[in-house]
Amino acid sequence: MPQKVIAEKALATLLEQAFRLTHSSEHAEGLYPAQWTALRFVANSRGAPPTASRLARFQGMSLGPVSRTVRTLIDKGLLKRVDVGGRTETLALTHTGRLLMERDPAQRISRAMSSLEPTQREALAQALESVIRNLLVAPTGSSGNESESANSTDRLQD
Repeated sequence: MPQKVIAEKALATLLEQAFRLTHSSEHAEGLYPAQWTALRFVANSRGAPPTASRLARFQGMSLGPVSRTVRTLIDKGLLKRVDVGGRTETLALTHTGRLLMERDPAQRISRAMSSLEPTQREALAQALESVIRNLLVAPTGSSGNESESANSTDRLQD
């Protein structure tokens, strides 16, 4: 039986539907989606310590807006700066931040993904990483110059 070919527009519509179904829950607990992303980045950081500049690269954003997000999360008592003796300050979750992450709205997505077979998860991960790289390389209105953040997907931190 021939494999079904799905049009790019149909895939984009499916991705948009998944985004819309999850996006509204991202406003939970009085936080904005970018704030949840920052908390997840710090909570799931492996290897290099989480810093505002690493978060900015991961998100494909400039440092200014990310620094404001970090400052807001510090003011809310969810993040703290940890001096590790260098020029950059590492970020860490506070006790309140760790408790909040137990109610992370992204768990809804994880539960939905749990029904996928391992091979489906791998295929989805590879496809989404490729889509994200392509979006980072040529964002809307861009001339197609490669962004510094194009390498920031590295499995998007388990």
